[in-house]
Amino acid sequence: MINLIPEQQKKEIQKEYYMHCVYYALVLIAMLALATCIILAPSYILSLSKRNAAQFEITSLKQGETFALAQELKSTIQTINEKLSIFPKKPVLSSVVSEVVYEVEKVLPQGITLVSIRILSDVEKTRTVEVSGTSNTRDTLLSFVKKLETTERFSNVVLPVSSYAKGTNIPFTVSFTQK
Repeated sequence: MINLIPEQQKKEIQKEYYMHCVYYALVLIAMLALATCIILAPSYILSLSKRNAAQFEITSLKQGETFALAQELKSTIQTINEKLSIFPKKPVLSSVVSEVVYEVEKVLPQGITLVSIRILSDVEKTRTVEVSGTSNTRDTLLSFVKKLETTERFSNVVLPVSSYAKGTNIPFTVSFTQK
């Protein structure tokens, strides 16, 4: 097949073809942008109206009586918290209890059954502890009291003499001070 079109004209036709392609691509992009705007316009208008309604409601709430009461309540709470901050915070009792139970369990010999452990706070740094239970023998009870006395965490271990009255299954109450 013979091509009778000169080279110069061929280039112009190709150039015109590319210009048409670019033109149609730009028209297509413009139509897509217009379609997108048309599709998104109702959503935009709806969100804009909701924002305006929310701003109006916030403004009306701030001007209302409840907002003033809330602000007054907030300032009252801050004042109370400032006044409460002068009181010292109490130590956590659960850690104290777990320390005492752990220390007593460490020195507890076989043959002694504990019934109760009471912690009485006299002064903030010293606590009186009462341990009640039963002991199989006097020797076991004496061994328990001696171990409590040798513990660094406890002092002033007191066991009433009446606890030695029975020979077996001895009910007892030992009191001591936690350091």
